[in-house]
Amino acid sequence: MGRVPTLEDVRKALSAVKGSTFHIDDGLVYIYHTILTDENHPIDLRYNNTNLYIQIKQGVSYFCDRMRRNLKDTDRAAIVPSQEEQSAMIKELYDVVMYML
Repeated sequence: MGRVPTLEDVRKALSAVKGSTFHIDDGLVYIYHTILTDENHPIDLRYNNTNLYIQIKQGVSYFCDRMRRNLKDTDRAAIVPSQEEQSAMIKELYDVVMYML
């Protein structure tokens, strides 16, 4: 891909991977876009990136950890993805990126 994906890129890829229509304002589109464009934990979106899965795993983990810290001691803390949900996110985001490439 070589360029930073847009929300629309993520929306189209997620819709294709999931087999249903997602919209720009869907939370999952925004979450995946945020993970892919995080300047503190960049993910190399070039086709020949052999570490792509590891980078996505680290990006998802960092996103969830940051979410956990930010929501700690609030009534919204329950929305932080569990370990199983994080694993599913990693696989799905990897599939989304592979579709975009």
